[in-house]
Amino acid sequence: MDLKNLPVNTCPLCRQAALDQSTDQWTCDFCGCKLDFDPHSRHTRVTYWPAQYAALKAGVGSEWLSRRELFERVDAAAEAAPVTRAPKLVGPLLIIAAALLLLCVMLGAVASAIVISPSIARTRRTISQAYLPTATATITATATATQTALVTPSLEQPALNSPLDMTPSPSSEAPTAAPASVVATPTQLPTPALPTPAPQQVIQPQPTIQQLPPTFTPAPPPTLPAQPTMPPALPGAQTSPLPQPPVAPEQPGQPEQPTQPPAVPPTATPLPTPTVTTRPTVVITPQPLQPGSQLLAGTVRIVTVFANGSATQIEADEYVELHNEGQSPEYLDGWKLKAIRNADNVLLEEFIFPGGAVIAANQTCRIYTNLPYGEFNCGFSNGFASNEPIWPPNGARAVLVNAQGQEMARFVY
Repeated sequence: MDLKNLPVNTCPLCRQAALDQSTDQWTCDFCGCKLDFDPHSRHTRVTYWPAQYAALKAGVGSEWLSRRELFERVDAAAEAAPVTRAPKLVGPLLIIAAALLLLCVMLGAVASAIVISPSIARTRRTISQAYLPTATATITATATATQTALVTPSLEQPALNSPLDMTPSPSSEAPTAAPASVVATPTQLPTPALPTPAPQQVIQPQPTIQQLPPTFTPAPPPTLPAQPTMPPALPGAQTSPLPQPPVAPEQPGQPEQPTQPPAVPPTATPLPTPTVTTRPTVVITPQPLQPGSQLLAGTVRIVTVFANGSATQIEADEYVELHNEGQSPEYLDGWKLKAIRNADNVLLEEFIFPGGAVIAANQTCRIYTNLPYGEFNCGFSNGFASNEPIWPPNGARAVLVNAQGQEMARFVY
């Protein structure tokens, strides 16, 4: 036996490197045997035999032996009385336990991704909608404009003789109203303390409007009706006097009242009847959509729509395939991919590209219905994140719209 290949702390019974020296005694941590060691003669003897190695005690004995003699006697006794050594199961058990632990971690990660990824996709779509670029009104104003007062030049009023005298004097001139566009700049007017205006808000003072006294126009005098002219009397004809209205007897002491002519009611002039022209009704017949792929603007084309998914019920592996035909990347921040039914133009679903979305030159990307690890997904995991099929088998169209609402590409099937 070549003892050079065995460690010094190898047990002669179980042949495991598990001997633990405590003073002048060795104890095997694997089989439990005990050995005494003489540091002067460097000899060893077995003082405690475990139950599985009790058959070797008679062949080895309790004498002090060298390391080589002890191993040779144990081998000779093992050949005479075979002993079943304990197998080395610690290493394989540790490997199996580590493999099972790693497998549990991987299964937990996959289950978490399947459960959490739809909610993450919907949250990301909500955040991208909130951060879409919107048109904001830009108000250009300076701080000095808020403190500038618009002053309407005062108008000189003519002196009136009395409050009831509405007729201007001959020496006075009629006031001339200045045009509304003339703005007089005040000279060294005191600046009132104004509160600090809010951002993007300009406070402009209202111009002072002076009210002029009303002008009375005298009513025209009433026009008396013309007296009828009697024709000349013929010779021999008798004329009868015209009937006169009854006159009330005069009362003594009262002045004579003037006789007012009877009021003639005005005659209303009929207004012309407007002529209504009826225009013919024009019926516009919608043109049917041409099937296939159409690139309307830009370089990103909708190549195809896979509308017959193999996944049961939800058909999560449906997809729309996009391809950048240009020589430079196309940034799709704020773009939308819409699914529209051809029969009634109803919007079925839409996918909003998140911030920083880009398709490189000559790159192909697929937007799935709800597949987290689909091929060519370009990082748009879960796609529409829909729990039901989107693309109907009886015909629809995919429309790609940019951030300004312009239709860039279309695919009709």
